[in-house]
Amino acid sequence: MQHNKELGMHILLIQGEGDKRTALQTLLQEAGHQITVSTVPEEVESTAKDYDIVLLNHDELPDDMGSSFIWCLRRQGVRTPIMVVTYMDTWSGKVSAFDSGADDYVASPISDAVLLGRIQLLAKRAA
Repeated sequence: MQHNKELGMHILLIQGEGDKRTALQTLLQEAGHQITVSTVPEEVESTAKDYDIVLLNHDELPDDMGSSFIWCLRRQGVRTPIMVVTYMDTWSGKVSAFDSGADDYVASPISDAVLLGRIQLLAKRAA
């Protein structure tokens, strides 16, 4: 799947430190997207509305921090699409993410092409 670098999005990537952050950030940048990384969701609550999409790596955050962050954004009226990425593919995790206001929930492992395609689709729906 080829992505046009001229059509790149500004993506807020929220997750902890580690190799996955670097790999995911690299994937998104190579696809032509501008990435802002935050390891502390509270620091970006006021600016989340300025991004095309919020990508939240739920596994890298302390318990309930991801769901609480999503809930706070939605309560503030932020309509930016939010995708949760996780290794834990449980029905309770999905329900929690969707109840909090997430637009999509992706369980890893997932191919790079599918992940990028789902990000593009979410952005198109929001436009």
